[in-house]
Amino acid sequence: MTITTAQSTAAAASSPAAAPDRAPKLNLQQIFQAVQTSQGDRAVALQLSGAQWRALGAALQRRTLVPGERLMERGDRGDTAFVLESGGLQVFVDGGGIRPTHRIELLERGAVVGEPALFEPCVRMATVEATCDSVVWGLSAAAFAALMASDPLLGLGLMRAAGAVMARRMRANLDRGLPVA
Repeated sequence: MTITTAQSTAAAASSPAAAPDRAPKLNLQQIFQAVQTSQGDRAVALQLSGAQWRALGAALQRRTLVPGERLMERGDRGDTAFVLESGGLQVFVDGGGIRPTHRIELLERGAVVGEPALFEPCVRMATVEATCDSVVWGLSAAAFAALMASDPLLGLGLMRAAGAVMARRMRANLDRGLPVA
C-alpha cells in the first residue's frame, strides 16, 4: 500500500540551493523502504507504526539535488538532519588548499546525515554533496521537538535511531584512526 500525503510548506532558506521543493508529495512507502533497506554506519533502524510514519512524514521537508550540488558545507551552522530517499551523496572534508580533500564516505538510499543537528544547532563537520540526481528529506530540530512533544514514543524512537547512527559513525572513525572531536 502506498501512503501519499501533502507536505507542509516551510519558510524558504535564504539560499536558493537550500530551499525545499514547493508542494511536494511524500510517498511514505518510498521513504519507509529506503530506511528499512539501508546499511552501513549511517543507516537508521526505525520501527514505527503507520500513524507514527504519517506524523514523521508530515514533519519532513523534501529537497532535490543535482550532481555536484551541496546539501551542507563544513563550517556552516545547521539545524536539520536528512534521510536520503534516492540517489547518492558523498561526505568529504575539504583541506582548504592546505591539504587535499578527503572523502569520508559515499552514502546510499536510506542513509542519514547531519543528525547531530537534531540535538543542538551545530557547525557542520563535513561537506555533503550529491553524486547524482538525489532526493533527501529533512527533519529540523524544531520539527523534531514538536514530534517529541506530541508523541513521546515516536520522539524516543527517533532519538535512539539518531544516537545509534552517531555511535556507529564514531566507532568507525576511531577504527580508521580519525579524531572524534
